[in-house]
Amino acid sequence: MSVVVFRWRRDQVPSGAPPEEMLGATAAGMRYVRHAPALQAVLVRTGVFILGASALWALLPVMVRQELGLEATGYGIILGSLGLGGVI
Repeated sequence: MSVVVFRWRRDQVPSGAPPEEMLGATAAGMRYVRHAPALQAVLVRTGVFILGASALWALLPVMVRQELGLEATGYGIILGSLGLGGVI
């Protein structure tokens, strides 16, 4: 499926409007989030998950050193395994 998306060429439609400025686009996005309760709920849940999941990344070096007795190479292998698992 990714090959199809990569090779897909759509017709370019020229726009007569000027490009939007970064600060204006950011403000528009913030206004949208302020008035979209469903999106607010998703962002709050994501933030809570990230806050809890950050404990894994903070404590991983301690666990590798103290519990597993590994050095830098072992830490790198475990960290790589986490990345590989995320990709898979």
